[in-house]
Amino acid sequence: MSRPSVAIVHDFLTIMGGSERVALALTRAFPGAPLYTSMYNQDATFAEFAEVDVRPGPLNRVSRFRADHRLALPLLPPAFRATKVDADVVICSSAGFAHHVRTTGTKVVYCHTPARWLYDTGRYVAGWGSLVGAGVAAMRPLLGPLDRAAMAEASLVIANSADIAAEIRQIYEIEPIVISPCSSLSLDGPVEPIVGIEPGFILCPSRTLGYKRLDVLIDAARRLPDLQFLHIGDGPHRSPLSEAPANVWSVGAVDDARLRWAYRNARAVAITCAEDFGLVPMEAHAHGLTSVVPRARGLIGQRALAESGIFYSYGEADALAKALEETEPPRSRGLHPDRLGIDEFVAAISSHAAAL
Repeated sequence: MSRPSVAIVHDFLTIMGGSERVALALTRAFPGAPLYTSMYNQDATFAEFAEVDVRPGPLNRVSRFRADHRLALPLLPPAFRATKVDADVVICSSAGFAHHVRTTGTKVVYCHTPARWLYDTGRYVAGWGSLVGAGVAAMRPLLGPLDRAAMAEASLVIANSADIAAEIRQIYEIEPIVISPCSSLSLDGPVEPIVGIEPGFILCPSRTLGYKRLDVLIDAARRLPDLQFLHIGDGPHRSPLSEAPANVWSVGAVDDARLRWAYRNARAVAITCAEDFGLVPMEAHAHGLTSVVPRARGLIGQRALAESGIFYSYGEADALAKALEETEPPRSRGLHPDRLGIDEFVAAISSHAAAL
């Protein structure tokens, strides 16, 4: 018997985010599988996608969309629905609308989160202004039913955490299974220093979006003037960083070589967002670091945080500052690739896909 053909679908490849790292891991689980997406900006996402058979859709022809995928938001559902993927098994890596594709074979959805702008509108549009919020609210009555119908076509829905599984049950009335994601960050690759900051800083890898709550990080940094903070990440909402005190460095998006240096030279990692799962604690744990995170959503119950995490009350800068002040630089630091979870993730995804 011939081996079933597999294809992968991902929302967009225009940023360096956690779901993009998971999409990379899926390409490792199924070598040679084509990766369908709405838009692909090779310079703005992970370099490893250059080695994958990436097949962007018609929206990719618009350079403005490749530069900022959010401009294409209203067009994404119909664009994916117009795409028909011919494969025995189609794995949709979805935090938005990748699962809207039509398929000739079995559809599997790996759900990072139900589309935030549909089901968590208030938090998602934070920082965008009232006009954007009104536009999103106007589209919800139409796109909500279409989104639920598209998810109902899946033969298997996989959630990345127990919290997201609960949201899937509530929104889609589907019983998912839970498979924790992994990070495709290689620990043994090149290392390049970030110029201008000395080792021993608090590291915060986070895109600059309103719901990431970087204002909490800035407020905590004001309370700890003797600690240095390094923020890594890019995005449209940089206003909290423009008001940051002198002990906060923000260097925008960086490649993996500089990210590895940051992890190897940090004192601890701080997270301010109520993440759907959050790969940063996993990456920090693999580098021997403690992560200070809010007790919220998919961060609760993470194995990495059970071993090397400190929780604080979500949104409270005082609590974050107190927890960071109590952290100490790692006494012995080792690299632990197994803690990134990629082998476990690949085996679980492959097993469930083969069973369909």
